[in-house]
Amino acid sequence: MPLVVPPPANDDEVALQRIYTNAGVPNAEFDGVAPKGALCIDTTNADLYINTGTKADNTWTLVGPPAA
Repeated sequence: MPLVVPPPANDDEVALQRIYTNAGVPNAEFDGVAPKGALCIDTTNADLYINTGTKADNTWTLVGPPAA
């Protein structure tokens, strides 16, 4: 029997499934796009950020220490 996965109920669930990328620290270009909890990889510095703000007004917080 196949596994049936229900569609996401809201943006918070979608955020767990999507990872954004950006050259440098993410900023306002993701406002209105990336919901709270979304992840973004800084492809220049190999750092990982999480949106601790809202979908309308992102606040990108570094996860862990900066990459060496």
